[in-house]
Amino acid sequence: MSESRLTRRSAEEARAWFEQVRASAEADGPVPAGSAAARWRQMSPDAREAAAVVFDEMMKERTMTSGERLLHAACPECDRWVGQAHREDCAIAPCLLTGLARRGCREFARAEPHDCGEAVWTGDWPGHPECREFGWYVRWDQAAGWVRCGPDEPGAGPDLSRLYEQARWDVDRQRWVQRRAVLFSRAGRGRAAVEEAARTLRRWCDTAGYAVVAEHTGPGGWSAAVADLVEGRADVIAVPSVERLGHGRQVFARITEVRKAGGTIVGPGVQLAGTSLLLSATLADSPAGGTAERRRG
Repeated sequence: MSESRLTRRSAEEARAWFEQVRASAEADGPVPAGSAAARWRQMSPDAREAAAVVFDEMMKERTMTSGERLLHAACPECDRWVGQAHREDCAIAPCLLTGLARRGCREFARAEPHDCGEAVWTGDWPGHPECREFGWYVRWDQAAGWVRCGPDEPGAGPDLSRLYEQARWDVDRQRWVQRRAVLFSRAGRGRAAVEEAARTLRRWCDTAGYAVVAEHTGPGGWSAAVADLVEGRADVIAVPSVERLGHGRQVFARITEVRKAGGTIVGPGVQLAGTSLLLSATLADSPAGGTAERRRG
């Protein structure tokens, strides 16, 4: 296996490898052509300094799992070193505005014309660190195709499809983050029923990729949930069903209020379609595809 593509079991070993490469490159002796040390010699002093800083930050922020993790000293697509900007035509380079592959912004008109920026190679595939952090893995099953799994299962790898579907790209932090949900349910008949609905809703949020940041119930709970949206502590309000959202016209008033706050309402029993059509189902019906009730405002 070449020096530019090594498997490491710990951050300490990765750091030792990096220092060894740098020492070999800065020594007077010959180094193999195409090796990591040879690439280091070709870099300018400023590029070397930037690469060392990026690598150091990467080691501080990312802890390797018990499984083997592949570190690339150079981008597998455009061959740029850690800390160097990807080539213009690199298929791996991410867009700094959307977090998705930069090439897609240009080839498929994914969004309005914008400046994708110049992403640098970090030594890790874009999106993989967040998948590991969130525990989002996938493996291939001959009968079922790609299925979600744990990190230690044979053949497990980062689930980028789930990341792009369920996470949110934070432009300011330049990374993917989980969407934050605040749970709400109006007061119901019986504390036990309300608590069971909340437990089911938390499980649904976990499956749907939402990070639960708060939970509110009862008369004052709605105002508190909306405040979480307005003040930037949450992205969505999750409810177990339309019935738990409110009564009659109150439901549509609350939908409007949430949209004005820049959020939306989600849940195993709620689906919004357009501005006035709302589909609802009970926890037992959803998400398996049970009969849904249609309501119009």
